[in-house]
Amino acid sequence: MDKNKPKDITRKVKPKLKEIVKKKGLELKDMVYVVEFTEEYSKNYEALEVLLGGNLIKEPEGGKCYFFENNTAWITQTEETHDYLYCSLNSKKNEIFYLNIVDFFIVTSEKNFGEIVTELLRAFDIETDEEKRKEKQRQKYLRNIEIIEEESCKWAINYPHLYKLTKATLNTLIKMNAIGYAHVVGDAETIEDEAVFFTSQSQVAKVAGISGSSVVKHISLLTFLGFIEKPAFNNIPEHMKEKALKYTNNGKKSKVNFYVIPSITAELLEKAEERAKTAIEKGINIRNISMKNIEENLGKEEADRIYQNNRKTILKSMEARNVEELDLPF
Repeated sequence: MDKNKPKDITRKVKPKLKEIVKKKGLELKDMVYVVEFTEEYSKNYEALEVLLGGNLIKEPEGGKCYFFENNTAWITQTEETHDYLYCSLNSKKNEIFYLNIVDFFIVTSEKNFGEIVTELLRAFDIETDEEKRKEKQRQKYLRNIEIIEEESCKWAINYPHLYKLTKATLNTLIKMNAIGYAHVVGDAETIEDEAVFFTSQSQVAKVAGISGSSVVKHISLLTFLGFIEKPAFNNIPEHMKEKALKYTNNGKKSKVNFYVIPSITAELLEKAEERAKTAIEKGINIRNISMKNIEENLGKEEADRIYQNNRKTILKSMEARNVEELDLPF
């Protein structure tokens, strides 16, 4: 091992760069060249490979680092991937970090990763089929929210049992769609072409303004009715499980689960009305819905559909593993 080789602090320094960008008033145009590629690709990674290999990062004037005054910076191209990287070295501390073109968009944006990729590709006038699929998922969530906000009042007439059962949970359903919208990443986080995301009980409670116990009941009822789906744990992409594992180890031990939200259609509402009618006849409501109550009144199959991941609690499986060394893609 070369003792004189600078210590790579890239992972440590990246989270700090957003705040530095704000304080210094740095803008993307000051650090990168934005040119029109006017290209089309199938997958986002294909487009990103082209951008990573383009000489799009501006050479720092006089070798002065954009972020740290005491650092020297330059642009280099890797031998293996031929990607262009921004290198910043602190010779006194013998520390170095690297940024690629995607990183520059990340540190200058407050958006989530999925939206940053969309923003990056649009900036270079690149279209992909994957981005079209992402946009379809985003529009699904927005349309669902619009239906709930503007049309759910009519459910009292057209779907009376459904309205009676769900009126206290509609704000939670809106917030779940909003969370889903914020977590649209791309093809890598889909199940059968539908976006899948994870969130915690505490996060839903916070945005919906309800207690953790109410979150459990609201989501259970909405899952029973078909507005929310809980995919089987084995069907969830492995890297998403790793992301969720890391999430639970970075904060409070709040229960985490994975969700798919379908489009609200006339067919979905009709099925939900039938289910709501059955629930009311069985005496099931927002106050008493539980795994035991569902299983006793509607059977094990229905209980598994609503609570399947709780039978092998995801939280417990997460706590059982050491995730300190996980190297996540984002």
